[in-house]
Amino acid sequence: MAAMESYQNPEDYLVGETAGTTVKFFGSIVLGITLYFLSGMTLTATLIALVVVTPVAVLFSPILVPAGILVFLVGVCFVLSVVGAIWALSLLFKYALEQKNWTQFIFDLGHSLLRKYLKMRFGWIGWLWSLWEWIKWFHEI
Repeated sequence: MAAMESYQNPEDYLVGETAGTTVKFFGSIVLGITLYFLSGMTLTATLIALVVVTPVAVLFSPILVPAGILVFLVGVCFVLSVVGAIWALSLLFKYALEQKNWTQFIFDLGHSLLRKYLKMRFGWIGWLWSLWEWIKWFHEI
């Protein structure tokens, strides 16, 4: 029973807690000083880089500004094209799911797009030309 009583003595735990708390305290101080030093080094390196890069940026600004505008416009156009494609596909699938025969829907959609393209490209002469091309193509098969 004497061994059991020694584990239940509160003073045994206080010595361990005090030593652990001290180690945590000094570890935190060392870690804080190290991080403070590293943040100072980062700030110093950033300021040196700005001092070095600023004259180069001013010197090359007639090239960099139009290039930046071009990159911005290309990025915006890419994002808008992706958004437009997702929107068009969502409309396509929404309409196709409402139809019973979705393969016929896809065929009709392609046919109407082809007709619109030919009308824009050639007018009514385009209709005759496309009809003639389709007839030739079917006879070759």
